[in-house]
Amino acid sequence: MNKRAFLTLAIYSTALAARASSGFHFADQPGEWWTMREVARYGGLIGGGVGGLAGVLGATAGVMVCRGKGRRFVVGAMTAFTVIGLGSLIAGVVALFGSQPWHVTYPLLLMGVILTAVCGSNTWMIRRMYVKVEMRQMVARDA
Repeated sequence: MNKRAFLTLAIYSTALAARASSGFHFADQPGEWWTMREVARYGGLIGGGVGGLAGVLGATAGVMVCRGKGRRFVVGAMTAFTVIGLGSLIAGVVALFGSQPWHVTYPLLLMGVILTAVCGSNTWMIRRMYVKVEMRQMVARDA
């Protein structure tokens, strides 16, 4: 048996032994908000959908801010995503202190931290950029 085959066999046997001893299973726990199967089924779709929408919103904001258009839409949508992130973050903290399993707390905290940090900081920056563009337009009109 060569080294590579032995190493592969050792890794697989260790992983199988760890899985067998940990009692890993998809059984529902009493009082959990949703099951691991539901997270596996819908978590990627919801996370990918929200992330994709936030990305499209960021690209739209980049184009619209430079032109000085769509201020109400861009700032409003960024604020809405920030509020969604804060809501998810609060729900994740409540789940964490409510002794929910990791497959309930992790997606909530992940989405909450990312949306709050990214959209919250970008909302502040986009508002400043709109003010700068507006000032540039006013100076151009006066000249």
